[in-house]
Amino acid sequence: MISDTRLPRDHKIDMVKTAAIWSVVLCHVAAAPFSGGVVGTTAWYSAVLWTSLAHACVPLFFMASGALLLKPEKELTFQKLYTQNLPRILAALFFWAFCYKLVSLKLMDSLTFPDMIDAVKHLLLFHHEEHFYYLHITLLAYAALPIVRLFARYADQQLLKYTLVLWFLLGILYPTVRTFWPFTLLNGIPVQWSWSCGATLTMCGR
Repeated sequence: MISDTRLPRDHKIDMVKTAAIWSVVLCHVAAAPFSGGVVGTTAWYSAVLWTSLAHACVPLFFMASGALLLKPEKELTFQKLYTQNLPRILAALFFWAFCYKLVSLKLMDSLTFPDMIDAVKHLLLFHHEEHFYYLHITLLAYAALPIVRLFARYADQQLLKYTLVLWFLLGILYPTVRTFWPFTLLNGIPVQWSWSCGATLTMCGR
């Protein structure tokens, strides 16, 4: 996340980002007994509990980003967006994705020239490890910033509340209940409804 050093620091946002960072660590610590443990054991239930509590980490990061990037006093031109912000995210994405590819090839003892060329092809086609989904979403969120900033600046309280209600219904409630009957009967396009409430609406929830 990129904060504007010209503006005074908001320590509340720092606290949110700190909680998000610790939650990410907690998610990864709890992942081992959750995914590799015996279902029904005390360790498994404990991992489920802590993982559930910590999975707010990504929304917290996006909400912190929204609070920083949607400030009306923060200047964001198309030139800055496409010559500074987005290139930095892309550089970080491709650099670390390439490092992951190299490590994977090394572990498989496949550091040959053809394999390296194939890895670069996958890299350029955005065939990255799932760990990098946050950077992929961040790219989309940054690309939508000019539109979202206008919405956040000029929308009244009623429209903001409506947006939050829509985000809650499609982004939280629907993904939760669709595993239960009769929502399990839905398939095809309705399954994708929750995807429409992605990072953009989360950033509006600042």
